[in-house]
Amino acid sequence: MKNKLLPFLLLFCLPLKAEPDKTARQLINDSPSMLEWGMFKIENKFSTVNYKALKPVVENRFNVDYDWDRNELELRMVVYPSYEVINEHGAKEICRKVLTSIKNSLGFSFIDSESNYLSISRYFEHRSFTRTNKTDTFSKDIEKMTRVTVSVHSSKADTYPFTNKAECTNKFLEKAIYFEDKQ
Repeated sequence: MKNKLLPFLLLFCLPLKAEPDKTARQLINDSPSMLEWGMFKIENKFSTVNYKALKPVVENRFNVDYDWDRNELELRMVVYPSYEVINEHGAKEICRKVLTSIKNSLGFSFIDSESNYLSISRYFEHRSFTRTNKTDTFSKDIEKMTRVTVSVHSSKADTYPFTNKAECTNKFLEKAIYFEDKQ
């Protein structure tokens, strides 16, 4: 009996050696690009923004994508203000204020001498060193390729299902905001 029990105990008591499989190794060896890392940092920053004045009934949604065909960074936020706030201010005005707030947080309203420190481009740069191959137009190039879009969703009951009441968009360096009424 002891002879049969000993191999069984050894099998389960000895440490087993396991290693990452092919897929895990690929993920371990593949690092994110500065584009992916910057997009992640921006998304992380804005996914926690709470516009309390909107009396949100659902947590805002924010995401960042890169459109390869248009060479465009797309920053999209969906806000869910209370129906009371929609009636008081209007969906288009809420859309404009949220879009302006996002752009200002990314350095849009600052003068050129400050924009390098406050620009959206800071999310796509290394923190502890400056690359020697960074172009002089790096910050402006990132700003030129960025589009911000905000959608305002609401419902009379302040609960699901929500409908899209308004959408506004603009390129980061533009002052004009383009609206689409969804009502």
